Amino acid sequence: MTIKIVSIFFFYLILFSIILEFLLRIFYSIFHKIYKQKGWMRSIIFPYKFNYFLYENFGKIKNKKFKDFRFDSQIALMNLNENEFIENFAKANDSSSEFIKDLYSGYNAFEKLVYEPFVGFNNQNNMNLSYCKTNNNGFQDTIKINVKDKKIKKVFIVGGSVAFGFGVSNIEKNITNSLDKYLNSNEKDNSIVWEVYNFSFMSCQSTSEMNLLNKYIKIYNPDYVIQLSGFNDLFFYLHNNFKSYTFNKSDSISEYLYSSMIKKAFYKLSFNIILFKFFYFLMYRKIPSKNKNNIYTIY
Repeated sequence: MTIKIVSIFFFYLILFSIILEFLLRIFYSIFHKIYKQKGWMRSIIFPYKFNYFLYENFGKIKNKKFKDFRFDSQIALMNLNENEFIENFAKANDSSSEFIKDLYSGYNAFEKLVYEPFVGFNNQNNMNLSYCKTNNNGFQDTIKINVKDKKIKKVFIVGGSVAFGFGVSNIEKNITNSLDKYLNSNEKDNSIVWEVYNFSFMSCQSTSEMNLLNKYIKIYNPDYVIQLSGFNDLFFYLHNNFKSYTFNKSDSISEYLYSSMIKKAFYKLSFNIILFKFFYFLMYRKIPSKNKNNIYTIY
């Protein structure tokens, strides 16, 4: 008899939770309709629609079917006209607007980042993006094979999105391959071959650059190091309570890594279940936000 009562209790508890969740989603959709003016029907089924960024936990992208445009965040932030932005982008790359829209949309247009201690959100290994490729160690390179009779000269590149090649219309035109082509085509000594090692990543700051150099410089022994950065340090310094020597989202990463398993579970469940969003708020007196897991930046 006791087991039956308990079973009935849990049955109605689950049923009540489902009904309450559905009602909360309807409430959210109406709120979304009033204040956001778009996407309100979809929000009944999936209450946290991606608007400007693709948010995920530490680079783990599960859905390969999305068709977001990689520059939506920049366009929205700067309040630009999307068509004009794409047209200017196409002119800069000597290509068509349709080509740019297609090239920077979908899974391969978005870099995938993973947390690395002392570095921050670094590149995932073996990415095949529309504008660059990374190797088994997560960086770009132009390592040559079958050049045993040649003297190898190595160039290291560290920096942020510009150094990473973000914005080009062809992998061969990014800074890694362009510099490699320039150096080797202008080398007058046929016994010398140049190789480029590009350790840059999106939103990289000087602290990360220094640590990456310390990690790889003794392994590859470069002849030259090029640092193409500076803006990210200034931006995050001005937007991170004037903290120097840090990296993008360092506070959020620390908070997540050192939180309890229970908090992590509630934090993740709150993204898709509104009830858990309320539970999280009651337990920690704060509303969980996907902004804390923003691994895609505009810099």
